[in-house]
Amino acid sequence: MNYILDIKSGEIIETKYRRIYRFNSGLALVEFINENKKMTYGYIDKKGELKIMKEVRNKF
Repeated sequence: MNYILDIKSGEIIETKYRRIYRFNSGLALVEFINENKKMTYGYIDKKGELKIMKEVRNKF
């Protein structure tokens, strides 16, 4: 499991996201493993809630 630090509260929060990119306009791109064990991308808000799933197409 991965963890993030809430700078305002100093709290360490457990998260399912493997990577969280910078926030822009209130959303951040995230990488995570979905229930089918595949790498998935989406956007979260500043509360950590998944708001948009990003479709990734196989290049092959």
